[in-house]
Amino acid sequence: MTQEKKCYVYPEDVSAIRLNCKKCNSASIIPIDRLVKDGSYLIEISRNCPHCNAPSGINPQTQEFAEMKDFCFLLAKLAGTMNGRNLKLSFQIECAE
Repeated sequence: MTQEKKCYVYPEDVSAIRLNCKKCNSASIIPIDRLVKDGSYLIEISRNCPHCNAPSGINPQTQEFAEMKDFCFLLAKLAGTMNGRNLKLSFQIECAE
């Protein structure tokens, strides 16, 4: 018999996003609430790495930036949207071995 392990994450479990620099691997962790409430997504997503100064490669005037911003906003709102519903939304993720 074969067993398959599946792991899921619920929107309400996501408390922050993590941005890693590909050059030096330093990370910035930004709480979802802060991204949505004070508009810091503009600064956080498009700024140079605070450690090695490598550019993020994300320009605030592009469609990709708009999509990243929209994703963060929607993720933050999903938990509230699904609250009290008879349907529970989750995302399947890769499981740790």
